[in-house]
Amino acid sequence: MVEKQQVKATETKDVSPLVRDKTYGERMYNTVFNKGLNFWVNLLTSAAFSLYAANSSGSIKIWGMKQSTSPHAIQQSLAGKLDKYLLKPFMKNDKVRGERAFAVAEVQTLLLPGHIIMIPSVWLGAKIKPAFVRWFDKRHYGANAEDDPSIAYRHQMIDAEAKPTLLGAVVGRLGTMVSTTLASSLIGSKDNFVNKIADKHDIGPLKNFAVNPFAKQIGEVVGGGVTREVGAVGKMNDRISKGLMWSKAQEQEALKQGITLPAKYNQGVQDYSGFVAMDTLYTLITASVIHPIMWALRKVPGMTYTTAKKPETVTTAAGELKVRVPKNRMALAPQAEVSAPAPAVEGQPRINVSEIKHLDRINNNQQEISAG
Repeated sequence: MVEKQQVKATETKDVSPLVRDKTYGERMYNTVFNKGLNFWVNLLTSAAFSLYAANSSGSIKIWGMKQSTSPHAIQQSLAGKLDKYLLKPFMKNDKVRGERAFAVAEVQTLLLPGHIIMIPSVWLGAKIKPAFVRWFDKRHYGANAEDDPSIAYRHQMIDAEAKPTLLGAVVGRLGTMVSTTLASSLIGSKDNFVNKIADKHDIGPLKNFAVNPFAKQIGEVVGGGVTREVGAVGKMNDRISKGLMWSKAQEQEALKQGITLPAKYNQGVQDYSGFVAMDTLYTLITASVIHPIMWALRKVPGMTYTTAKKPETVTTAAGELKVRVPKNRMALAPQAEVSAPAPAVEGQPRINVSEIKHLDRINNNQQEISAG
């Protein structure tokens, strides 16, 4: 009875873990493109550009403009135009409207580097994904990686994925831009509709909630704390702040609170941390909105394309291929179960778990660990 229970506890009916899990190449693609370029590079670059635009002191020559100007002046000009042409017909309070316009301008500045990073990454990344994944899988599993039916199946599924066209990548980014702009216009500055609901229903924490000021408070706490506690960060703050100046928004806020700002701008790390927090907050807020939009766009002609048909499904449903492997992939499967070849089914490959090279590596490593 004990022996039967042990066998049952270590076995499952999966053809191969890689029928449902990502291969090494897929995980590398996710690290480089999804986590690396699309998130971290986008986040940190956007925050750096926003800091420069908000606190820049020097003028630069921008294509299409007759005179040199500073990004800070362009941001202020954008806020003024949003105030005059977009918000004025709907909002009568000049102070609230001005704050709302500046919140939207800040977010548009934050989004700009993302357009340059995300559109090529999403469009070209999908194009090179099959070759990228195969190259890393061969380096990890060996030159004959595709002899493993489960790896070959994963590669065929990648070949058959719907890939965005350039138009689809641009439209997708515009969807992000629209949803983020809407969010910033509704809850980016104080006296927003969330505050009004909180006042009506007496919800204390939300009475003064606004994304942009809240993000800057996070920057003050996190960036300021790190600067004080870590000497190296304090030196970095001096380098980051060099050549920058206090923004008009900071000067106005200091005047409102009766605070005298230092003559020299010295808050680079705090402000940079605030823009990182702002980007992260808007990403979290708009994610629930943009995902259904992206899903719907895939159905629109011209937004995506495919280059291959999906392969025959390799599953373990009743009556189909059944090859027992350990439920714990770090454990060794019973030799009798591993060596038994799977029955061939028309249109599907014969799968023998003993031929799965990546499992052999894991099992060998496990034996070495146990022996050690």
